[in-house]
Amino acid sequence: MSTPLPLPVDVCAAIQVSGSEYVEHGSPIQLMCNATGKPDPPHNVDWFKDDHVIHSDVQRGLIVTKKIETKLLVSVLSIRTARLSDAGQYVCLSSDHESASINVHVLSGEYSLLIVITFAKL
Repeated sequence: MSTPLPLPVDVCAAIQVSGSEYVEHGSPIQLMCNATGKPDPPHNVDWFKDDHVIHSDVQRGLIVTKKIETKLLVSVLSIRTARLSDAGQYVCLSSDHESASINVHVLSGEYSLLIVITFAKL
């Protein structure tokens, strides 16, 4: 007697990151990660920067929130006051092993004026 093969499950996962790519030193940074799944969203997402997991740090003004909506897990990473050391690549990784990233640039002084002029010419 043969063993029946399991029916394939339609699994479709996607992840997207959006938010503040260019911010002034001292301004807030807000990044959003939307992770979808079928039939269900992933159980969790984590934020990384420089290969380190980011955890909320209220004293620093860094908050990570997560909420599940219908077939969607939304995580928001908020930094109250951007420091130059906050610049870099932020990665959102789901428990389904899907990931997306965004590069954040923290601008100060003359460099921020140069960016504005460059975008104005485009």
